[in-house]
Amino acid sequence: MGTYPALEVLKEMENLPDAETEELADFLWQEKEKIQKFLDGEEKWLEKNIPKYPPLPAEMHFDASRVTKENIVENFFHALRINPGIKVLYYVYIPPGKTTSYVEKISGREVSIFPDSDNLDINNYYKIKIGQKVKPMEILATASDEPDYGHDIGIWEDNGTAYGIAYKLGKQPFGDPRLEYSSQAPMHMGFYHEAWIVRSAAGYLKRTYPEYRIRMFASLARFAKSTGHDYWSYRFGGWGLHYVEDLTMPYHSTVLPGVWSGKMVWIATKKMVGFPRSQNENLNIVSNRHCVIERFQRSVMRDNTMHPGGNSPVFAALQNTSMDKEYGKYNDQYPRKVVAKESNGRAKRLARRMEAHMPDKMMNDPTYNCENDWNYPYTFMKSQMPQDVRVMEEELAIHFQSFGAHARNYVRGLYFP
Repeated sequence: MGTYPALEVLKEMENLPDAETEELADFLWQEKEKIQKFLDGEEKWLEKNIPKYPPLPAEMHFDASRVTKENIVENFFHALRINPGIKVLYYVYIPPGKTTSYVEKISGREVSIFPDSDNLDINNYYKIKIGQKVKPMEILATASDEPDYGHDIGIWEDNGTAYGIAYKLGKQPFGDPRLEYSSQAPMHMGFYHEAWIVRSAAGYLKRTYPEYRIRMFASLARFAKSTGHDYWSYRFGGWGLHYVEDLTMPYHSTVLPGVWSGKMVWIATKKMVGFPRSQNENLNIVSNRHCVIERFQRSVMRDNTMHPGGNSPVFAALQNTSMDKEYGKYNDQYPRKVVAKESNGRAKRLARRMEAHMPDKMMNDPTYNCENDWNYPYTFMKSQMPQDVRVMEEELAIHFQSFGAHARNYVRGLYFP
């Protein structure tokens, strides 16, 4: 719901021809020798440029001389160190209220690996056929959500999966490795700008890897484009875009938004000497806040999309291009030095706004669990705290202007350098 309107105002997209939908296995098989060379070169770049990057095991490297048409996709996913069980369907997302010629709708369970994907059924997914021409923006916007459908699940050595052991990324840096969904967090969060004392006390915070994912998928997008496979260029480009957009969220760039660094170190110290309660409670609170603001934002966007008369400032912000050039051109340092830095710098303000204008139980009760309350934060506030809804919408608009700008700059960097 965010990518589509953000790219809708990118004028350069208007001149791109439609892309022909192509099977992933066909693309890989046709270019397998070039892909091997490309991936070997990317591995060297990653080892040199990504801090704390664990090198890809030799047995996981893509070998064009050994793959078959039947196992080439699995071998490719192994080389990328993503979940080999993800669903590679051919479909597009169309925003609510948009007219479309697509007719065959599919459910959230068909696009995601998670059995409890019913929450995705509010989205309009339409099946497309191999060979069908599709607009680049539709491919990019659809793909920008896909890394949340299972790409980074089970990839760590302690996640209980055979591929997680084989990938040798190490143990999951933070979160509970026994909880399926938690395993994706270190690939979607980048704690690059925490105080040095915090990063020193909690060394695991240095092992966050969205830059790895962004670089790999952006490079694949360029490779696919250069070899004439436009559909996969835009789909890989959308996968990389997901991680860029994730970093615009302060709860993805900041460990405990609004908590003083000295207190964070004290909390970590108490855990080390046998008193983990303080850390557990603070983590529950920050997890709830992270969940609540995302649920709130999702409901605001859904409500305003379903009811065209809505006047939320969020959508206007997504399409506000006034700051795009101020951030500079996209490059490999942009996610860390521009996106995550800005997001981290806004974390304290967002936390304070949430504390002042969202229900106290959702903000400060460590026993509260937001996970199953998909619409509750918004519906409760809309009925009980309407003035606060507007305040939070205006706060979100600040972040969504950046979301839109960074999405467009990333796309410009890939396709209109």
